[in-house]
Amino acid sequence: MNTTVVVTGATSGLGREITQRLTRQGNRVIAVGRDPARAAALGAELGREGTRSVVAAFDLATLGGQRAFADLVSKQTDRIDALINNAGVMSPHRQQTSDGYELNFALHHLAPFAVTGLLLPLLRVGRVPDGPAGLNLARVVNVNSAGHQASLGGHHNPRLDFNDLQSQHGYDPFLAYSRSKLANLLFSYELARRHGHELVVNALHPGVVRTDLGRLWPRLQVAAMQTFAISAAKAAPAVTALALEPVSTQGGYYNRTTPTRSSPPSYDLAAAERLWKVTERISGTFDPTAVNAALASDPGQHS
Repeated sequence: MNTTVVVTGATSGLGREITQRLTRQGNRVIAVGRDPARAAALGAELGREGTRSVVAAFDLATLGGQRAFADLVSKQTDRIDALINNAGVMSPHRQQTSDGYELNFALHHLAPFAVTGLLLPLLRVGRVPDGPAGLNLARVVNVNSAGHQASLGGHHNPRLDFNDLQSQHGYDPFLAYSRSKLANLLFSYELARRHGHELVVNALHPGVVRTDLGRLWPRLQVAAMQTFAISAAKAAPAVTALALEPVSTQGGYYNRTTPTRSSPPSYDLAAAERLWKVTERISGTFDPTAVNAALASDPGQHS
């Protein structure tokens, strides 16, 4: 099958390896990274290989970047068969996006939420065979982390602090990272519950991967954190398999290729619903077509 795959965080590390692997397999990839020079270099590389893939540069940590990328994708294709939300960061100091949101939360949660919602019309017509229970639906793969349940700072099974989602009252880089990955898992599971009839949604920990995720940290600390890390080339197959190969799970979490349980707080239904509502207030309605349909059927109910 000639498939179209969208990959975020595609211009370095794991995302670059995922993009290269997918194109080598004959898929068309629409990829995005933050750095224009890296995006241009990857685009040129894929062009030399004769692919129809596209690499763009947008800052997905911002609402404007998310919308601009979604607009570009909609001009490039009429369907998406798989979306891999991979963009990531780990900042030693609190950073705030131009929209005023803490960077970990913005990139690991707000970006996958917004990009998936904006691309939902194209995902609805996508198809990947051999999904759970015979579902031949588009796939959404959220690249997560085992850090959601045990941070490098010693936090065990952290929960979201809805009174301080932006880490304004004391910034612990490891806790902020863990909580942002927990938010991503809560979103993944809630997305499967709400849209499992039209999408196959899974998340995974790809392993501790040698990437430039810690590019903002001192080199010695990065070296210590990556002592037991695996290469991006070794980690990528688990991600691409969830996107395009037969899977048995809907709304699952994988440790690389093995379905496993995530942290107890990640299964908190009330927290997932609350986070969804909070995020819609920030990013906008996840599925505007549902609102439009409701208005069309009963224009007075929202007046």
